[in-house]
Amino acid sequence: MPYDITIDTTAPTLAAPFPRAAVISADHLCGQGVARLIERAVAPSHLDVFDTLWSIDRTTDYRLVVRQVADLDSDVEFEVAHLRTLRSPPVIALVVPPEASGSITTLISCGADLLLSGRETPQALQIALAGVAAGFCVVSPGVVRSTPAVPLSAAAHSTATDPFTSELARLTPRQREIVTLVVSGLPNKLIARRLGISEGTVKVHLTTIFRNFAAKNRTELTCRFLKSGILAVE
Repeated sequence: MPYDITIDTTAPTLAAPFPRAAVISADHLCGQGVARLIERAVAPSHLDVFDTLWSIDRTTDYRLVVRQVADLDSDVEFEVAHLRTLRSPPVIALVVPPEASGSITTLISCGADLLLSGRETPQALQIALAGVAAGFCVVSPGVVRSTPAVPLSAAAHSTATDPFTSELARLTPRQREIVTLVVSGLPNKLIARRLGISEGTVKVHLTTIFRNFAAKNRTELTCRFLKSGILAVE
């Protein structure tokens, strides 16, 4: 049975809102905490909190499902695959604790869209979801730092050591936010408004980003990031 959640309708919204969302957590208090984060980040019109995946009504059109996990094991992989079979497959986010064991690459390969540490701000979650909407699988740096990412193949290993990936790791948190919003199609003026900085500051960051990735313009930068497939957002 879902827990009752009071929705804060004054929370900020994304360009692509999530009218219905669900949180799955065996820990009631943790589930409530994640629900509050979602309320503040995307202001869904309806939000349910469940203690297990199997409590979800398959006929409900959830657009965002956040699953809090203890370990990155085969059960979680199965649940992600199951969520992909829903009538309208939702954006799937997993909250991974620092002590979790397992490989995040396995979760990415089986269909997770977003890996969170649980310590993100509402603004960081907004930006991460914008990255998912732009076609990325987004991984929080908190997850990357605390969880081993074991490559699934030699090809995956070569990707992890690619110069592009190295440059991505060198971006500051603010630059990662800007890149995600650029890839989402936002102009400098809207990026500045979203991040609460001046348009001139956005241009300065973009100049550095273009130079680091040898990109001549926004289109070239977007193409390079879309080809990489994974973007880490602070």
